[in-house]
Amino acid sequence: MTSTKLSSILVAISSSALDSNSNTSIASFLISKLLFTEILLIFIFILSFTKISFLNFTFGKELPNFVAAQMEIEKSLYDNLQEFFGFDAFKGDQEAIITNILNKKDTFVIMPTGGGKSLCYQLPALVMDGTAIVISPLIALMKNQVDAIRGFVAGNDGIAHFLNSSLNKAQITEVRNDLLSGATKLLYVAPESLTKAENVALLKEIKISFYAVDEAHCI
Repeated sequence: MTSTKLSSILVAISSSALDSNSNTSIASFLISKLLFTEILLIFIFILSFTKISFLNFTFGKELPNFVAAQMEIEKSLYDNLQEFFGFDAFKGDQEAIITNILNKKDTFVIMPTGGGKSLCYQLPALVMDGTAIVISPLIALMKNQVDAIRGFVAGNDGIAHFLNSSLNKAQITEVRNDLLSGATKLLYVAPESLTKAENVALLKEIKISFYAVDEAHCI
């Protein structure tokens, strides 16, 4: 056999082998694609009958319940805003801040004077279970805040109190009794009063909803 014929035969054999491998590869690829598609369809089918939690949302009955709960919270917020303070709408970021507090999350708020900072803790305090402890630096400021809350909630002076050195024994006893009975929703205290042994002992006897520091320099 001449070298030319031998080369032609070798080339033919190589081409045939290449075609065979190519067909096998294509067949394998198609089979793998079909298998992948079938597995994906089965997975989707399974998901349609299960509840999968993803990014804090749950597919199934939980999602409508979550949305309904959030809508109910929002509705009750506006109802309480109207009932206690006579306002129809929140100011600035008040709603987001109050919602954060109601969800029992630590909240740091910076607002200018007159920005509605006090309402951000007053409204949650009025609707949450227990007594909110408000740390405030000035006796005059405490009295103004307590008088304002008592004005919003008529006929219930025990709803808010302050505890500082200006009170006599009879007044301190009144504050203590209202706290222990659960009537008081907001208690204003000065930083130095908060650490007194008798006040610490008193606070241990009541349910506290949260602490609010009304001025940054109280920390």
